[in-house]
Amino acid sequence: MLLTGKRQIAGKLPGISYAIDIQEGARLRLLVLHSFGLHSWQANAAECVVSFPTSSELWNHSGEVELKLFFENQLLSEEKLTILPDTSYAPLVEAYCGPKQILTGGEDFTMVIGTGVDSLDNPWPRGTAVDYEYLFKRTFKKRSVNTKTLHSYTRFFSDDESGTPVITVASHGSSHSEFNVTLYPNRPETFSLEYDRSHKYADGKQVTAIKTSVIKDELRNIIADGTLVYFKIVSNLGTTTYATAGMVNGIATIRLPAPKEAMLWTVQAFIEDYTKSTESSIEYLPSVKPYPVAFEEGMMKIGPIKGFSYQFVPDHTEINITLCHKDEHYKTVLYTAGGKATFDPEKLNLTRGLYDVVLNCGGQIAYKQILVQ
Repeated sequence: MLLTGKRQIAGKLPGISYAIDIQEGARLRLLVLHSFGLHSWQANAAECVVSFPTSSELWNHSGEVELKLFFENQLLSEEKLTILPDTSYAPLVEAYCGPKQILTGGEDFTMVIGTGVDSLDNPWPRGTAVDYEYLFKRTFKKRSVNTKTLHSYTRFFSDDESGTPVITVASHGSSHSEFNVTLYPNRPETFSLEYDRSHKYADGKQVTAIKTSVIKDELRNIIADGTLVYFKIVSNLGTTTYATAGMVNGIATIRLPAPKEAMLWTVQAFIEDYTKSTESSIEYLPSVKPYPVAFEEGMMKIGPIKGFSYQFVPDHTEINITLCHKDEHYKTVLYTAGGKATFDPEKLNLTRGLYDVVLNCGGQIAYKQILVQ
């Protein structure tokens, strides 16, 4: 007959004892079937009582244990022992929360799981109340959920404002450290672009700052800092430039040098997979004024070339020259000195004939016909 009570506290089982009516108690063996496996102990006999040790960590775990007492191969007794968690003091609270980052708007949610355990990490009994609290700006939510299968859980759906709610979990006077959940703004809406520059001339030096308007979602939350914005700049000359920038306070800004020749930029920005901006046009005018070109004594004399404020262009300003004769094309580059440049066609070993010459300096185009002897 089993003398030990059939309901015991985890970690406090004094021992397992049987009353016997046979003389050979030392030959008895106890077989224990536990969720952690199968175990066997040899009996310690004392007169009409045999006992078995409970020093193993096996008895620290709550749950149901099946005890089978054998004499050699003969089953003498079969009993079930229930090991309970220690609820004589406030539980330790175990809790988990995730995901920690969700989107505003009320469709996304974070789930919090909580349970109370004793000092040996055994969950408290089914039906233990776990209290959940959610605090965010003007919102306060409190729920009490009983445990079912070892734990309880609840969901907190997102608010309309972005920010960092705080979630706490407690049970029977004990609490867990708080969780911080980040509410990110939802899908951004279409935005606009604006630009700032010192002047409108294509001098290749000044910097043009192109920035977005403040980008918000449909709930008027400013999109999170660091969100990448992609810029695409297409010129009327067929060139395309790409740039990226991270948002700060809802605004993304790129800075580009002005082109070296007159052109029109069409700029549009994108937030990948979400939205795009309206298009914006930026026009750059020639940085130089119309300039004279003369062909005298076999030499082409160019200039003086003046900038948009009527000053001589800096030394080494580039002049691109293209010479066309029938199906032949020749290209060369000159650089100014004192606002002027001189070109000797004979250095190109050109064939005789009449040539159309196109000169381009800072986007300002000049034309001239020359006769090569």
